[in-house]
Amino acid sequence: MNGISKLFKLGIKDEMESSLKYKVKLTNIMASIFVVVIIAYSIISSIIFLPILPFCLAGFIGYASVLVLNRYGATNMSRYLISILPSIVIAVLHSAIVPEGKAFNIEIYIFSFATLVLPLAVFSLSEKVSLISAFLINLAIFFGVDTINGWIELSETTDIFDVTWVRYSILIGAASIASVIVIFLQYLNSQFSNEMNSLLAKYDEESKIAKEKEQETAKYLQELERSQAEEKKRNWATHGLAEIGALLRKSDNLQGLCDEIISFTVNYLKANQGALFLVNREGGDDDVTIELKSKYAYSRKKFEDNVILPGQGLVGQVYLEKSSLILKEVPQDYVRITSGLGEATPSCLVVVPMVVNEEIHGIFEIASFNEFEDHEIKFLENIGENIATSLNSILVNDKTKRLLEESQEYTEQLQSSEEEMRQNLEEMQAIQENQSRLQNEVAEKQAQLTEKINRIDRFNFVLDSLRTMAEITNGDMDGLKLIMEEIAKAMKVNTCSFWNYSPGGSVIKCENMYDLVADEHESGEEWKRSAVPNFFKALDADKVIMAGDITNHENTFELPEKYLSGTSIVSILSVPVYVGGSAIGILKVGQEDDNRNWNQEELTFMKSAADLITILYQNRKKVA
Repeated sequence: MNGISKLFKLGIKDEMESSLKYKVKLTNIMASIFVVVIIAYSIISSIIFLPILPFCLAGFIGYASVLVLNRYGATNMSRYLISILPSIVIAVLHSAIVPEGKAFNIEIYIFSFATLVLPLAVFSLSEKVSLISAFLINLAIFFGVDTINGWIELSETTDIFDVTWVRYSILIGAASIASVIVIFLQYLNSQFSNEMNSLLAKYDEESKIAKEKEQETAKYLQELERSQAEEKKRNWATHGLAEIGALLRKSDNLQGLCDEIISFTVNYLKANQGALFLVNREGGDDDVTIELKSKYAYSRKKFEDNVILPGQGLVGQVYLEKSSLILKEVPQDYVRITSGLGEATPSCLVVVPMVVNEEIHGIFEIASFNEFEDHEIKFLENIGENIATSLNSILVNDKTKRLLEESQEYTEQLQSSEEEMRQNLEEMQAIQENQSRLQNEVAEKQAQLTEKINRIDRFNFVLDSLRTMAEITNGDMDGLKLIMEEIAKAMKVNTCSFWNYSPGGSVIKCENMYDLVADEHESGEEWKRSAVPNFFKALDADKVIMAGDITNHENTFELPEKYLSGTSIVSILSVPVYVGGSAIGILKVGQEDDNRNWNQEELTFMKSAADLITILYQNRKKVA
């Protein structure tokens, strides 16, 4: 069976169309059938009528040549040959069997008629030339049998072909050939139908897959657009933070700095009006006032009173609640935005506190015709903390200078009173005792003030030196080691370290830790959220942690048992580090043995150092 299957596939190639494959296969089948039939007739002829044997052998050679042509790829020639060869062979045999002038053999005539349809079986309608020419040749042979009969004349009598069984065998052969052609044509139609159904099913499946891919592509594009929008917002916030940082670093004049901050903020938010308030606690926690320091595009009568008390109006209410307030329906009588074309009520008003260590240091009030988005509110809250820290540092410096001036004036007063003390010995003794006490107090205050000024100068010198270092400006990670070393030396702490957040936020990993005593750097230590959840709670809120005694602080009491059991650390100060508007880690210093009460100057220095780490990472990305 395997040999017959190979015989039927002669000349069939994979790149052929399906219909051509079936027609070549039919050519092989028909040629094989005619070879078998002509062999049978040759055997019968050799027995009953030897003179027609050469004609049968010629037909055998013709049919066999069809298979040979297919074997060597001449499929068009083989199909043309099989479509006309049976008519020729039958006409020749018919002429040899039936003498001239004798009536036609009806059985052979039927046989010849059956071969007329062979071109329709082996050629498609698109092959018009081959189909029509082969059919016309067969038709000419069919109707020209009488002419062909005159060309061939055998000397022997052919009465043997009038025998009934011979006539029936010829009739059966004709019927068999016709049946094979009809059956194969039905088979061919069935194969086409099955192939068409298969193609339709495949098309439906591919359409379904294409639709699913289209949906996936649309979903991906939506996600990509969302990511690009989020990235655009982050870049916007990062750029704004950098510009605010530049403003804060270039000026130490409080009023001028406040004017620049509110002007930049209103314009950067593309708002219309704004005001900046600072909280005044000079009278103590029981005598707090909120003072207007600067405004942008507000009319004069909007702030007739520049001092607001806690709880008074929207600004006073925000001070008490310590959370941002957004009004999307602004009362008509609250504020009006005025321009050369007239005035109108803003569409949105936002009041945002500047919070540092859960303490309000200032408040923004911004009005706009456009509604503020969430990332813009978050931006105001983020810059508020930086601004409050810088402004508070300026206030502390101003207060320190003022106290120093007062102490100098007081010293001068003491010196001028010495002349009066000499006039009365008794009074002099009392005044001298009092003077000695006051002088000791003044000396102590002067020493404290001098120490504070020296500390601030030392911190500023370290920051200025680090800002100009090539390792930081070039994004070289060796710059991180330099920052750790300089912080530890400037603050006189035992350890200084930078920790990175893991992608999921469940772990912080030590990027670099510097031990001042050992003068060594370490890295790789990890603290897990599951071990110290209260510490991570503060990190999640981007809080500054100032723990003078880590065992009695709400966010650090777990650390001694979990991670600091092998150390002598008793106090830590931690600030968040931001890159791209998001916290990427913390900058932390640790003090051993004696509890340490961290002061405002140290906190301000730590935050400025955190900004240097931000610059280092941003420059590193640019280089990469």
